Amino acid sequence: MQYDDAGNMTSVTGTLYQNKTMVFNDESRLSSVAYGAVTDTYTYNWEGQRTRTRLNGVYHRYLYNGERVLQDLNDDGDWHTTYTTEDGSYEGTLVGIKRYNLDSERFPLYDEIGTARGLVCELGTVTDSYELDTFGTPSGPAQGTTPNPYRYGAAWGYITDPSGLLQLGARYYWPEVGRFVSQDPARAGIDWYTYVRNRPLREADPEGLYSPEAYSRWDKCFHAALQVFGRCLKSKLGGMSVVGQDTIACVVGCIGYLWWTGHGGWAACGVGCVVGAGVWTAISVVRAFWKCVGPFMKRMSQCNDALYLSPEE
Repeated sequence: MQYDDAGNMTSVTGTLYQNKTMVFNDESRLSSVAYGAVTDTYTYNWEGQRTRTRLNGVYHRYLYNGERVLQDLNDDGDWHTTYTTEDGSYEGTLVGIKRYNLDSERFPLYDEIGTARGLVCELGTVTDSYELDTFGTPSGPAQGTTPNPYRYGAAWGYITDPSGLLQLGARYYWPEVGRFVSQDPARAGIDWYTYVRNRPLREADPEGLYSPEAYSRWDKCFHAALQVFGRCLKSKLGGMSVVGQDTIACVVGCIGYLWWTGHGGWAACGVGCVVGAGVWTAISVVRAFWKCVGPFMKRMSQCNDALYLSPEE
């Protein structure tokens, strides 16, 4: 293996791994990789997202929803594939794949570490299956014909290219080697090429800027549960307009304060209005929080089994 002055892997020869020749731009982003008789090329925007690629001779353009690819288009701008995720963040799990020439949408089947083990159609029939080890190296031939770059680490947005390299945010990961082909821009730890401290059963690195505190699988589950909690709160508190709630509470508070104190006048009514509105708001928020704890805990429990697959070192 050979590296340039910036620490980027530029060539690999021999019999142990597939021979590759890689070229990087001034920002140490992979601009091309040659393997066999094929050369793949990559173009990025100012945020470092891939905007155009040539993969195995086919050109692709990409539209994004936040940090995740929304559509994979051909060079003419016609859509090839639309990807549905829970949201546009790295924590937003891929839930659906719709390709222009497929009779129905495809849905990934995930294992405990977020790798797609297969795809099913809308009828629940398995159309594709993948055999991958815990570092992402194929351990058997893929079954099925659905074009799908989301296999190893699919839930995190890992993109598998024809070259065998995987794009993980800012960098490319080589599963057979178990390492990145360029240094960690975040300069985290003492080994800037290692993949998740060699603990793929417990951690992930969707940005290519590894931080074990930021991307444990528990953290992914917690963020997803928070999103469920937030949507629940919005639903519970949005049944009646805030103006409507405050108006009712104000009237009740005004009448109650006048009855309790026996004092009349607008000033007394105003005090009752403020107190009534505050109490009503507090009660509404507490009730909503209580009703949303159940969905939050249910989502968290979905990750319980996955948290203890590998003991903490």
